[in-house]
Amino acid sequence: MVIFLTGFCNHLFSLTEESKPVSQKIQHWLVLGPAEIPAVENLIMAVTEEYNEVFKTNDHYVYLINKKEIELEMVLILSSGSDRDRATSVMRHKIERLPPLSFARVELMQEEILALTNHFKVSFFENNRLFEKEFILEKNAFREGALRHINILNKRGIVLK
Repeated sequence: MVIFLTGFCNHLFSLTEESKPVSQKIQHWLVLGPAEIPAVENLIMAVTEEYNEVFKTNDHYVYLINKKEIELEMVLILSSGSDRDRATSVMRHKIERLPPLSFARVELMQEEILALTNHFKVSFFENNRLFEKEFILEKNAFREGALRHINILNKRGIVLK
């Protein structure tokens, strides 16, 4: 966990005035140690299908949905897909702040990627405390019969909890 967080943050941040508070939070966490990372509630991911007017195609997007009454800070997301024979590159995403009761589009998923099992590892700070959760989209789970209306997005898709 410490290696993941430190390495990932080194990738995303250079020590500028803006990133110093983030760096200080990580250093504070590393000094205190990962005593216990609490369970995450009211945070979900969703995969939607949206019609692209420009290319006349159905595109698939991944969203992170904050159903909490509090802002999330320094949200870091690692996404990857794999099966027995294939694996994608690891994608890295950063959301500086995710306001309460809001969402953010994380990435576009190609149709071929839906045939793989996809993992989304999310780490974030809430009230200066580190949280972490993994979401999994099972291979071939995105199909017409499984799609539901997602109110906050006002789109049809699959919810990952």
